[in-house]
Amino acid sequence: MVEFEQPEIILLTHEFYPLQGGISTFCQELALSLRRRDCEVEIWGPSVAKLPEPLARFGCHLCSLPIPADHGFQATLGMAKALRRNLPRKRNTVVVIAEPGPLRAYFLAFRNTPSPDHRLWIILHGSEILRGRKNPLWKWPLQFCLTRATLVGTVSAFNRELIQSHFPGCGEKVRVLPMGPSSEIREAASTYARAEQKKKPPWQILTVARIHPRKGQDLVLRALALLPAEIRQDVVYRIVGGGRRKSYLRKIKNLAQKSGVRVQFTGPLDEKALWEEYARADFFIMTSRQYRRSVEGFGLVYLEAGCFGLPSIAARSGGVADAVLDGQTGVLVEEGKVMDIRDALERFCTDSRFRLDLGRGAREYSMKRTWDSVAAQFLESTLPGM
Repeated sequence: MVEFEQPEIILLTHEFYPLQGGISTFCQELALSLRRRDCEVEIWGPSVAKLPEPLARFGCHLCSLPIPADHGFQATLGMAKALRRNLPRKRNTVVVIAEPGPLRAYFLAFRNTPSPDHRLWIILHGSEILRGRKNPLWKWPLQFCLTRATLVGTVSAFNRELIQSHFPGCGEKVRVLPMGPSSEIREAASTYARAEQKKKPPWQILTVARIHPRKGQDLVLRALALLPAEIRQDVVYRIVGGGRRKSYLRKIKNLAQKSGVRVQFTGPLDEKALWEEYARADFFIMTSRQYRRSVEGFGLVYLEAGCFGLPSIAARSGGVADAVLDGQTGVLVEEGKVMDIRDALERFCTDSRFRLDLGRGAREYSMKRTWDSVAAQFLESTLPGM
């Protein structure tokens, strides 16, 4: 059996620790799992980026670029300049694009380069595929990167079908990556988990997401308002996350006042406070929907909740069905259907056996999804002779 040298990985991201969110988690866990397989790993991130302790301990490196932590023009141009000037010219280097912003930066940097020395792997989360169908600012960079890539990773079967439908030429490159919760979440779940799940009210219901129309907090509040009064009086709904859309924030707070349940807004939380929220909750809810050209490509947060034994109520939207198994780890309702959400809420509040069974299934499913399997998928695409 011929052995090949493990590649040197350069992971490009505009969102990284200490920023929280699915992309930040994805980058951290992918870097760590690749490093455990003896790959040299360097993360190129924004100026605010820091190297978390586990990555530093395993010998990952961080290159902080003078760019903001967003997907605007300044960040895109700054990363493109860094790529042109500083990318190592080694045939064993693999550039990994982990999110939408660096796609455009890579396009600007190499659109006139016929044959780069490095290989390219890209990860698509969902919304960039929808944008890339019509918007030239996304379509040209996406098509360019899809053509150059030796591996196209994505986070759900829904995304794979989108890619193969709209960009059929790259079908053989596409792999669904079995994303899992972070190692920190796994450890925290063992530390913070309740000895015994609660069977009596009051019920603590939790949503963890930025406050945005795609995340569907308004749908949950409308559904809560339709519950029988005797259930509403026993419900505390905790909304964790921040938001910049002032009109939507006003709408959410107005619906909260009219819902008849106790609604508490925590704002963004640090890791420890977030783990405590998961530990005290009885179940999780996030009823995402497609909003303009933005879609829930997977929903890592459902797996995070599952680590703490929380079943989920979710909408059958985008790639959510890969994160929440209907009838096994939670309940899927039709996208945007307030009455379906109401019915699921009522059952979770009145049928403890059903809810607890789903919670056990959610924990088992979440804990078995590991990032080592994601790294294995990546490294299997290594081409001999490069």
